[in-house]
Amino acid sequence: MPRLTRGGFEKLADKNGAILAYPDGIDKNWNDYRADKSRKAQRENIDDVSFINSMLDEIGKNYPVDPARVYAAGISNGAMMSYTLACRASDRFAAVAPVAGAMPENLVPLCGPSRPVPVLIISGTKDDLVHWEGGYVTGPFGKKKLGRTISVEKSRDFWLGKDSCDAGKKEVSKEDSDHGDGTAVVRETYSSCAAGGAVEFVKIDGGGHTWPGGMQYLPELVIGKTSRELDANTEIWNFFMKHPMLSKP
Repeated sequence: MPRLTRGGFEKLADKNGAILAYPDGIDKNWNDYRADKSRKAQRENIDDVSFINSMLDEIGKNYPVDPARVYAAGISNGAMMSYTLACRASDRFAAVAPVAGAMPENLVPLCGPSRPVPVLIISGTKDDLVHWEGGYVTGPFGKKKLGRTISVEKSRDFWLGKDSCDAGKKEVSKEDSDHGDGTAVVRETYSSCAAGGAVEFVKIDGGGHTWPGGMQYLPELVIGKTSRELDANTEIWNFFMKHPMLSKP
């Protein structure tokens, strides 16, 4: 993550006095309820939510953590784990920001947050691994099937429902300041939600399985384009700072 984000979160944490943690899942994968049997964490149903909660407890013993400002963000499997934490640890995480990920199909019926959880969703329409339209998550060039998700737009709609948002009351804006990067941004902001809830939906037209403003970690042929229209680090930070947990459920 430090490499992918070009150290962006480190800079923000240092500037603002935040605590930054990068937990590792087993074999670098999380159990996000996608039923990907090729991953040990999912095959053996590892309880990663308990692991992360325990990690928070340990950090809290050694550092001055504000329990109203604990957040999770990630890309791909990390994005789906962020959704999982919103579903199963909403008493610990004030808000989440999944990037290049969608809600796993198997997580949807199990998702019962105890409070409205603010969610910032950032995804590209040309993601050939976690597909915009949902279905099987695939490896490069579609060679492996790695569990299933609902579509990115249905993921948005799911959280609009969980946060009791008025889907008809939204602000829409478009950005295409860098005409040479092959992407454009359509942003939907839903603020007419239940107390404490919010949904922001950032659609990267032409964007791939990438972190906007981050490193192009593999060739475009494999992962698609990295948008330069926005910096995901700053987007996520600003969203989180707007949404402390109002109260413990």
